[in-house]
Amino acid sequence: MLADDCRAQLCRLIPIFGVGRQRQAILDAFAALTGESLAIEPWQRSPERSRINADGTPFQIALDLRDGMPPALQFLGEAGRQDASAADRRSASLAALRAMASVCGVDREAEAVAPLLGTLVAAPRHAAVPAMLIWFAVRFGPDRPPALTAY
Repeated sequence: MLADDCRAQLCRLIPIFGVGRQRQAILDAFAALTGESLAIEPWQRSPERSRINADGTPFQIALDLRDGMPPALQFLGEAGRQDASAADRRSASLAALRAMASVCGVDREAEAVAPLLGTLVAAPRHAAVPAMLIWFAVRFGPDRPPALTAY
């Protein structure tokens, strides 16, 4: 599965970024975000499945740089199956938000914005307009608490 390939890459990066103490939190956040979206074979990727990457992979690993701080490991992805309905994607996105917020210690803040994010992935009013997707990024650095961002 594509999830296995991406998880293996993430595991190789954890010691490089010095976030070994946060390994379980990183893997929990990864599972919450990509449990459904990466549950495909690598050959099933296609550009219409996701806009995060040109090949359709709904996941990306990034480097977060800040002045005076060591680099942080960040990853970005979409929750839910790419072929799911807007309602199912909304449900998956909100579940992922809550799970990742728990990992990052921002449960209260996530609950405050969940209704807003839920409206962003509501079913479109016109068939030609696709439902909006929410991308999430989680950042882990050796000298700072984890952070969660919704796009």
